[in-house]
Amino acid sequence: MKIHIFNPDADLALADNRESYIAPAPVRQMARDLALLPFWYAGEGESVKADTPFDRSWVEQMNQTFHRQVCLVTSSTWSSFREVEFVPWGWSVVERKRLIDTGVDKADLPTDEALGVYRQAASRFKVVDWLADLSGVDLYGVESRNLYEEESCRRYVEAQAASVLKAPWSGSGKGLKWCQGVFTPSIAGWCRRLLREQGGVVASPVYDKREDLALEFSADGGGNVRFEGYSLFTTHTGGAYAGNELVSDEDFQRRMNRYGVWEALENVRCRIQEVASRHIASYRGKWGIDMMVCADTLSDGYWLHPCVEVNLRMNMGILAGALRQRLLAPGSTGRLLVEYFPDSASLYQRHRWDEAHNPLRVEQGRVVEGYLSLCPLTSGSRYRAALYTYIYR
Repeated sequence: MKIHIFNPDADLALADNRESYIAPAPVRQMARDLALLPFWYAGEGESVKADTPFDRSWVEQMNQTFHRQVCLVTSSTWSSFREVEFVPWGWSVVERKRLIDTGVDKADLPTDEALGVYRQAASRFKVVDWLADLSGVDLYGVESRNLYEEESCRRYVEAQAASVLKAPWSGSGKGLKWCQGVFTPSIAGWCRRLLREQGGVVASPVYDKREDLALEFSADGGGNVRFEGYSLFTTHTGGAYAGNELVSDEDFQRRMNRYGVWEALENVRCRIQEVASRHIASYRGKWGIDMMVCADTLSDGYWLHPCVEVNLRMNMGILAGALRQRLLAPGSTGRLLVEYFPDSASLYQRHRWDEAHNPLRVEQGRVVEGYLSLCPLTSGSRYRAALYTYIYR
């Protein structure tokens, strides 16, 4: 039996790389509030980890409404199950320690060596290697540079009109430093900390981005990968994830054709499946590669950035694909949003407004239109994952 666990601190835990790691309070809040997100991508008969009584009644309601068969288990009872496969959002040494502390046999979990290999493969340092293997595609001068000295960071920033420096390991959309050609004391201090704590800095120019997208895959642990689908998402100004559009493959292709990059994207997809074994040979699970459609100011055209970063874990694009396939009625489309509110009263007020102004309509276990909170809300909730569905016209 598979047991899915939502641990949004996975990337931050990789950066820290200690069993004693404790995530910042907002990340721990997200883990509590969105603990049941795996309900929507778990397979039939699989389980999701959660530890509050309210979660059980919500799961029963969702199973009945959407004709699903997903179970709920608690960390106090799962040691009694046999042949369990734990599927966290992402692996780290601290996630393994958490499982061991609940009675799970360490022999049933990834080894230190395996987690070390995984951590290196999940680093932004590896983008330069992926780009080298995608060199058969016209990259329009795309670059990613790994920098290991403060002076190298200074020279890079000052040589670019606009650049972005990245932590090798950080939360999605986090660990970014946007630069405008000046190596300020703030940037210098940020670089020194990363050089000391993570061994380097990843740098690239800032491109004229028009769309965020991703290709999603699964890997079997033996070097074989399977294409899972396309992802079209949005980010906030600083780069943090904002939401996903739940578009069909046909609509996604039409969107890419408007920019003239569909053929390049399909070439990249095929090439990724050819070379993936060199990068993630032992990894088993879902993963994705974030990309961008960028404007070419010289030709008034567009081009594809084929590898902004690799998410070697479950991600929101996979979740969005599962929602579209399992939840949306034919002829409907939608949007997945993950939102933070300053207090639980504000969240609940918005939730009630959405219920009143976007009433949910479900037919034969499929959402036709309306608003749905994808996790139960409690008196302490600050985060919500929301699905807005409407009829495609």
